[in-house]
Amino acid sequence: MAILQADRDKLIKILKMTTSSQAGERDAAILLANQFLKDRKTTWEELLQRPPVMSQERSFARSNSSQSSEARPDDNTKESETSKTKKQAESKDRGIHKWNDFVDRFPAEAEWIDDNAATFDFAESLYNNIKIYGRLTVNQMAAVHRCMARDERKKNDEDFR
Repeated sequence: MAILQADRDKLIKILKMTTSSQAGERDAAILLANQFLKDRKTTWEELLQRPPVMSQERSFARSNSSQSSEARPDDNTKESETSKTKKQAESKDRGIHKWNDFVDRFPAEAEWIDDNAATFDFAESLYNNIKIYGRLTVNQMAAVHRCMARDERKKNDEDFR
């Protein structure tokens, strides 16, 4: 599981608290760290085997910017239609792959987005963002959780009647 830079920073802060001279603070930090993993539906093994998301994005950007101008195609060169079609198909495949990765990591959230994307513009925009970026921001994820809770309350109210 890739971890967002903000989540990584939060986990580091929590783990630094485990060095406290106060036993209660150390215990609380350990509980927070384990809750951190539980909230993200991952394990220590999964978390530690992959670099943070931001590091991957930065290294990708650096490798692309370090290409020489000779290696880049000339602006006046037109791509063939088959090349464009192939790139579009590859892009679509990457989007589907990113969505499937998100579904594996966040099944409940993905189910809510999938169920609501056809009728709720916000859910559709989240789906499109996941296909592009492979993740949601912390605030987007919080909004999904609020929507899920709202829907659950509505369902419970209907069941009660």
